[in-house]
Amino acid sequence: MSYIATFNEHGEILQSIICPEDDLQYYNNFIFLQSGDVIEPDQYYIPDINNPVKTLLTGRPSDYHQYDYVNKQWVILDEYLDTSKIDKKNEINNTMNKLRFAIIVYDGKNLDVDVTAQTNISGKIAQIQNEIALSVPSTDLVWKDADNVVHTWISVNAYLEWLQGLQIAIAHRTSALYQTIWTGKAAVDALSNVQEVIDYDINALFGIQ
Repeated sequence: MSYIATFNEHGEILQSIICPEDDLQYYNNFIFLQSGDVIEPDQYYIPDINNPVKTLLTGRPSDYHQYDYVNKQWVILDEYLDTSKIDKKNEINNTMNKLRFAIIVYDGKNLDVDVTAQTNISGKIAQIQNEIALSVPSTDLVWKDADNVVHTWISVNAYLEWLQGLQIAIAHRTSALYQTIWTGKAAVDALSNVQEVIDYDINALFGIQ
């Protein structure tokens, strides 16, 4: 048994199969593969039809490009326009979520605001409010920042105001990020071809240097 791949006059792989030795005579264009090797369409091409050598296609610019075996170059297929827009908008969402939970600078401090941190902030605010309402002394007026520096407060009211201000700052940043992605997605929807979608700069949208 032989592992072979057949190809057309342009060097495009048509199929890869296991072929009995006696049947090789029926295949005009084929190359031998290593045992167990599998070739998918558009992954490999044959540069010289008279001296076939399996060669890996490299440098595919995007998932929306297809290899033109006649002219030996990658070309964009605008039939992928809708798909490319969906993918770009997903990239916008992913970037927003990273920024949404990234460290925030508040009151001159670098502070964690991931899901766990925001839960802790809300929980601490509720705790302090309950202690004030019930006239229970608050003894742990501390907060550790993202640089592992512990900050302390003497006044429970000042501590509560600081936590509430942090919560508001997080909310304002989140609101601004949502407005940014709405702008970005509208801009992507207005693009007319795949190359424009590929070139749309998400970092510029969010002001990332």
